[in-house]
This record gives sequence, C-alpha cells and structure tokens, in this order.
Amino acid sequence: MSVASTAIKKIRVICKKCNSDQIVANKRGYSFKNFFLVFLSCICLSLVSGLLVTIFRDFMPLYIGLPAIFIFFGIPIGLISGFVGRGNIVNSCMGCGNKWMPKK
Repeated sequence: MSVASTAIKKIRVICKKCNSDQIVANKRGYSFKNFFLVFLSCICLSLVSGLLVTIFRDFMPLYIGLPAIFIFFGIPIGLISGFVGRGNIVNSCMGCGNKWMPKK
C-alpha cells in the first residue's frame, strides 16, 4: 500500500438542524439555568418546610428557622452551581444558533 493510495478521511462537522458547515467551538461559560434551578428548588424546599412547620408546630418547635435557612443558603449554593461545567466545549452553529456538546 502506498501513501498516495491511502485516502485521508476528513471529518466535516455540520449542524444537524440546518446542515450548515459554519461551526464554532467555544467554552460553555456560566450557566444561569443551573443557578435558577438550584435557587428555585431551595425556595420550594423552604415553602414545603414552612408548611410542615406550621402543620406540625407541636412536634417541631425548634425548626421554626428551617425555611429561612433554605432561602439564606439558596443564593450562594445557586451561584456556585452556575460554575459547574463551565470549561466544557460547546459547538455552535453560526447559521441557526443551534448548540450541542461534541461527542468524544
């Protein structure tokens, strides 16, 4: 087998949505989606714990501050969770704006 007869296969990345070949690879950056998911889940936990404290007030007299703890720690935990995965590479189509994670 000679080198000239061996075909080098070029891998061309195209967008699955619009079949464009204008693809850009960037780092993901901060995720506001993760922040709001964690923050809103902490608010929901505080509402549920507040309801449980008011319903079972006689059984849990020391847990009055439980809803406040969830809200107090919800903001910093949410801010930190936005940084999770910020170094990942994301492919973006310049034609339609579609974003996807490249396969390894």
